[in-house]
Amino acid sequence: LLTAQEARALNPALRGTFTAALWCERDAAVEPRTAQLALKAELLASGRYTYLGGREVRDVVGAASVRDDHGDVHTGDAVILAT
Repeated sequence: LLTAQEARALNPALRGTFTAALWCERDAAVEPRTAQLALKAELLASGRYTYLGGREVRDVVGAASVRDDHGDVHTGDAVILAT
């Protein structure tokens, strides 16, 4: 995991605002199954994260909330939509 400054040092073409970046030196690709588990573990260790398995986001509601496939709305500090 790189800070935004470290990521820009490796790739000066990066644009926009971001907090961190994933880096894989060997093949320039991040393995989602490995990265997601590592991110989940770090977030759970922070004490500021709750994992709700078996749900999918269906709609972004406002600036910092999402609605899941159960119809429940979840609010946080921010919503990051990665497609």
